Amino acid sequence: PLLYGQPGLPHGARELVAEAGWDPPSIAAGASAQISLPLPGARAGDFASAAFSLGTSGLVFLAQVASTDLVTVTAWNRSGVAIDLGAGTVRARVVKA
Repeated sequence: PLLYGQPGLPHGARELVAEAGWDPPSIAAGASAQISLPLPGARAGDFASAAFSLGTSGLVFLAQVASTDLVTVTAWNRSGVAIDLGAGTVRARVVKA
């Protein structure tokens, strides 16, 4: 455990993952939509990333630790037209800093 700089976390426990079903609303050009996912163990300063189970051309998915044990995933429409994804699964991953 000391090798990874986190003596409180056993080997292999540096990655935390959460997922939830999500049907984002239609997102206008330049706008965004958010969802919060509970993720026990997530703390400010941890690295966070996000993904969605459907093709997301034109959308960028971002993640951040919003508060202790909570990750916010943002879907940002960087295209010039509104995008309406179907229902899918949003995933967030946190790597302990």
